[in-house]
Amino acid sequence: MATTYSWKVVELAYNFSHESGNSNVVNAVTCWYYGISDKSTLGVSQVVFTLGDPPSEGFIAYENLTEETILGWCTPTMDADVLSMHAAEVNRKIQEIEEPLEGHGLPWTYEQIEHTGDGGEF
Repeated sequence: MATTYSWKVVELAYNFSHESGNSNVVNAVTCWYYGISDKSTLGVSQVVFTLGDPPSEGFIAYENLTEETILGWCTPTMDADVLSMHAAEVNRKIQEIEEPLEGHGLPWTYEQIEHTGDGGEF
């Protein structure tokens, strides 16, 4: 199974004002680490990064942030073992979809049941 992995920023948490004097300072980032298998099956693991104080120089205003910038702050900080754990979770979810271990349903079908509207049940 060949899986292609990537990141997607799905939410930013931010403070409206910060002691640094900056506004809308991002303090947490929620991302999806996701994989798409060679069968086009999607598996996702959610990752939350907590950020420290903003830099004293080079602060980027909230409205000028890009996903690339945010990922540049977060993903390099992730330990290789933690990343491997998330990749394993993605792979497990893909496998559950592509090779399910259980199912639900009935081996027969019913004729359509019509309700008579007389106040009773079916």
